[in-house]
Amino acid sequence: MRSENESTSQITILTPEHLSGAQRVYMTAHSSCAMCDTKLEIRHEINQIEFKIKEEAHCPSCGIRVRSAHHVLH
Repeated sequence: MRSENESTSQITILTPEHLSGAQRVYMTAHSSCAMCDTKLEIRHEINQIEFKIKEEAHCPSCGIRVRSAHHVLH
């Protein structure tokens, strides 16, 4: 039995049916190549010492790097 102070986590998995029209447009723009519309391959590198994640997206068809971003873990 859980105590009142014990919290629970819940993960919700969203499918395209759960997204609004604007959200679908955003997801399509950020997950496919602007030049050839191929689905992007996204790679993450985790630096556990500096608490950072490096995200890189590239197109397997064109071979171009579409974006590179650095995220700080909190």
